[in-house]
Amino acid sequence: MRAPTAAQRKPKFEGEPKKPPVSGYQMFSQELLTNGELNHFSLKERMVEIGKRWHKLSQIQKDKYKKQVEEQQGVYKVLLEAWIQGLSPQDRAVYTQFTSTKRRSSTKARSPPPSKVCVTVKKAASSRATAQTLSVNKRSMAYRAK
Repeated sequence: MRAPTAAQRKPKFEGEPKKPPVSGYQMFSQELLTNGELNHFSLKERMVEIGKRWHKLSQIQKDKYKKQVEEQQGVYKVLLEAWIQGLSPQDRAVYTQFTSTKRRSSTKARSPPPSKVCVTVKKAASSRATAQTLSVNKRSMAYRAK
């Protein structure tokens, strides 16, 4: 395992299987981007052209891409499981820490839900002032103060 740099969120693990595309469209776009056919376009124009070509494909052709993705995902899961089993307990713990979907940022403290504040607003009605009580969220008060 290589040490992660400051810009990386997940460290690179030696021998980790490469994750396949997650959708037929992603596989289709990767094919077109890697074959160099669209290199004369700007990046934005390439993506527009890929979208147009995907839209023109028949449902049968789209289903072929979807089937290929499902097969690659199955192979990937088997390879990944075998690779994880081959890791040392320490490396496995580090890997599961960085790939956990429930991992939260430790730098941000979770704030409790905003509480309600009771505010008294005085309205001028003809010749006399009346007091009205409102229930206001603290967050909305901050926006009004700006």
